[in-house]
This record gives sequence, C-alpha cells and structure tokens, in this order.
Amino acid sequence: YEDLKWKGVGGAGEGLGLSEGLLAADIINEFMDLDFNPAGEPVVAWSTLDLSSLIGFVLYKEHSESGWSDIDNSGQDPGVSPDYQLILPNPAVAVSPYGRIHLIWTKTFTGQANYAMPIYHASALPGGKWAPKNGGGESGILPYEALSRPNLVIGPGDRPFMAFTRHDQEAKSGNPNDAVGVMAYHPEDDSFKPLKDTIDAIPPTGWEVGRTGFAATKNRVGVAWTQRKFKKTVGGGTLHYAEYP
Repeated sequence: YEDLKWKGVGGAGEGLGLSEGLLAADIINEFMDLDFNPAGEPVVAWSTLDLSSLIGFVLYKEHSESGWSDIDNSGQDPGVSPDYQLILPNPAVAVSPYGRIHLIWTKTFTGQANYAMPIYHASALPGGKWAPKNGGGESGILPYEALSRPNLVIGPGDRPFMAFTRHDQEAKSGNPNDAVGVMAYHPEDDSFKPLKDTIDAIPPTGWEVGRTGFAATKNRVGVAWTQRKFKKTVGGGTLHYAEYP
C-alpha cells in the first residue's frame, strides 16, 4: 500500500482549492458535505461566513472532464443560500441516480430558546438552476425551531431521505430532550414528509443528541446517533442504531 497516494482533482488539492473567487473576508468553516454523481464525479457543498456582515453562505461545485464548475453561479457568494441572514449554515448534498442534485441546510444550533432554525432545500439538474432559489423562503421547508446538523442520502425508490437533530428548546437548562428526525422526499409536490405520523423517527431521548450517522441502500435506511448529558461528563454517553423499514 506504500504506492497509494491521495491526489487533488482538477487542482482542488493545492493553492486556493475550490475556494477561488471567494471574498477575502470569508471564513471557510467546518460545515461541508461530499457526494458523487452518476458519472462518478465528485460534488461538494460547503459554507462560508462573511466577517464584515456575519452572514453565511452555502456554496456548491462539481467536477467533470473539463474541470470544476458550479450551477447557477453557486460556487461564489452568495451561493445557493437565500439573501437573508444565516448563521454558519451547515449543508448536506446528495445526487440521485438520475443526476438531480439535492441540497439541504440549516443554521447552526445556538442553544437559545425559541430560536427559529428551519431546514432549507433546493435541487437542480446539471446545467440548470436551483429551485427554489431561496431554499423555501425565510421559513424554509420545515418551519420548526432548533433543527440542525442535517444529513442527506439517496434511499429506497431513488428518493432523498434526510435526517436531522431536533433540539429541545430548554437545552441551556442542562436538561436536554433531543430527538432525531427523518423525512423522505416526494417529487410529485417537491416536499419532504415524515415516514410516519411524526417527524421524530427517534422520539425525545432525554439526552443531548449530536449529528447523526445516516446511510441507505435501495431497500434500507439506517440512522446512528449518540446521546449524552448536556455539557457534562458524569454519566457518559451511549451509541444507538435503528433502521427503516
């Protein structure tokens, strides 16, 4: 295995990488995601923060034989994200077997009570435009509070499935009661809907839940998550797994 080496694709592993053309004031933060399209080429979504305005952006690029490019000018600010304020948006990306790219994102969880943190969604075909351009408007596609750390996979029926953490609004009290949400995409009306009667695939746990592990095949969707006491080491934590159907 000594001969195996990682190499940058299309110059992305050196110099400015994929961040070329961004504002000098931008911070590339840790929130990003990666998938491959049906042609076996990588697609990347990531987020930045403009230090002058404290507004975050979601950006996207994909690779092909001709190099790295974006869709609808989303490889530079303001990217895919709407032009209202986002706080360190954390995106997830997945590409269907038919080539449609799906992006979801939300704001970073702050722990503040009654803090609106909806999930946003936009999709596009190669060479097309993101729709809806603003990700669903200021209230997003899921106008709930305190949703964060989304994951996105292609599962049964070649449909996108997303998982996220739904935070208890009283987390700062030290007694969190987080849940894990899972929803499936319905192309007939361009919406995400719960698999059953509630968005909580894993009901409130009585613990703090971080970002989920999420994966799927053509007939199974699995989610893994950790539970721990809020900002405490006493009592440790636990790791869990469940799947659908």
